[in-house]
Amino acid sequence: GELEKELAQAAYVLHRKSWDREIRTRQIALWKEKLQAGYHPDQPARIYANSLDEF
Repeated sequence: GELEKELAQAAYVLHRKSWDREIRTRQIALWKEKLQAGYHPDQPARIYANSLDEF
């Protein structure tokens, strides 16, 4: 019924958000490794800082 649909939708959204966060966490970890290895991105540091603020 309607309730089941809504519950399924909510579960999907939560799953999706946690998945996105997992990917972002991994991307930030890669960024940090690269920066520590002396890699200097073309993007300004501000963009990097903003990605950290999303949490």
